[in-house]
Amino acid sequence: MSNRDVRGGIGALVCLVALSFLFPALARGGTEAQIKLEQAKVQFSAQNYQEALGLLDAVVAEEPENAEAYHYAGLCQLGLDKPEAAIPLLTKAAELKPGDAGALEDLAWAQVMSGKLDDAIASADRALGVNPSSEPATLYKAQALMGQNKFGEAKPLLQKLEGSATYGQAALYYEGICAANLGQMDQAGGYFQRAAALGPDTELGKKAAANVSALEAGGVAGQAKPWSVRVRLLYQYDTNIVPVNNEDFLPEDVSHQEDGRAVLDLDARYKFVDTAEGNAYVRYGGYSNWQFRENSLNIMYHRGELGGSRDLKAGPTVIRVGAKAWYMVNYLDGDLYSNNWQATPEATFIWSRELRTRLTVDEAGETFDDPGEDDNDRDNTRTIVSIQQHFFLADGKVNTWIGYGYGAVNASGDNYNRVDNLGHAGLMASLPRKSVAALIYRYEYRDYPDSAFDRREVRNTVNASLQVPVYKQLSAYASVVYMSVDANLEQLEYERWIYTLGMMADF
Repeated sequence: MSNRDVRGGIGALVCLVALSFLFPALARGGTEAQIKLEQAKVQFSAQNYQEALGLLDAVVAEEPENAEAYHYAGLCQLGLDKPEAAIPLLTKAAELKPGDAGALEDLAWAQVMSGKLDDAIASADRALGVNPSSEPATLYKAQALMGQNKFGEAKPLLQKLEGSATYGQAALYYEGICAANLGQMDQAGGYFQRAAALGPDTELGKKAAANVSALEAGGVAGQAKPWSVRVRLLYQYDTNIVPVNNEDFLPEDVSHQEDGRAVLDLDARYKFVDTAEGNAYVRYGGYSNWQFRENSLNIMYHRGELGGSRDLKAGPTVIRVGAKAWYMVNYLDGDLYSNNWQATPEATFIWSRELRTRLTVDEAGETFDDPGEDDNDRDNTRTIVSIQQHFFLADGKVNTWIGYGYGAVNASGDNYNRVDNLGHAGLMASLPRKSVAALIYRYEYRDYPDSAFDRREVRNTVNASLQVPVYKQLSAYASVVYMSVDANLEQLEYERWIYTLGMMADF
């Protein structure tokens, strides 16, 4: 959506009301459509886009050739983050007032947002034909060219806007993106520094500063690195390392419940496909802990993952379809303990910037080196179907979600067959100074319908964490996890607190 203010929206309505008192005959001379148009402008200025659209529909019904009504209707659709719906309205507005560059500028922006880059360039050129000094048209044409990877053609257009009071910061930021993609890293850093200096607290200013840091760390500014690595070194204190209160239910011999441990984990990812339409990646995860007393419970695992996704358009909605699969080998005290695998097809419906719905189906399996015998054989496969509803607030800085899952475990031994009902909710927030806080709750109801013990459990898990940058890629990390199990078998009930403190590095 362009940055043009609505000229005379509120003022026109105030004048109209005043004239109705001072000159009743004149007020009666105005059409109902004109009155509704002025009311729609006021609603648009207040960002009440749906209310404005209702009024504008009435205007168009009375005056089908009212270009201004089509133009404002298109702007309302842009305000609702529906560029596909805005395009025909802005196209009609441009047809009805061919001498006005404004509708063509906004049409170009809607086409950029919709990924119709050739159309956006054509609309921007038409706007520049009407007004050769049009700054919005120049910016939108440059952005469309960048979307086509024509960074060398976009850069001269952006240079024309460097002195613009409205678009100067955006021009410098995107010049930095162009320079980085052309391999001109020194120039890119200079552009980003200048963009950040023009407004360090704006979104573009923050992105520019982040890209300066990315360049200093050897990354490519404005373009996600094909690889990422996260390493954590942590201390954990666990109030109950024994999963149940009766060691007879475990394959390990445990004599203490409380213990501290050191933890080292690694998460590395490489995207071998990364385009505007989708991506594909490989990923490795490794984990190892060292118990201070109960070293027979030292755990290590290696996990490999392959995944990817692709975005599909369904009108104004984006459907992100994808899949991932992983395989993991677990070791206990240096010996093979179990193998896990999982395959997950998924689909995410991106209704708007604020609203997403995610559907997943997990097909998984687990085999144990010592699975147990007969009814106590723990080797299993499982299926879980889940739905998550995400709400992105505060311009995407806060991600909240709630979800439900239903699953079934089919084990080799009857005592481990079960049915799961899963509920979860969470909140992840970006805080000042690039800190990140998260709060996650998980509820599980497990029913073992074939168990000889008529076993049922309710599990609750709450996890609160905070990540605070310390120096460049280095951050401090802290978390608290509370777990509880209520079961109809008393020996299976327990509570557990895990306190974590340490450092993490992102590359």
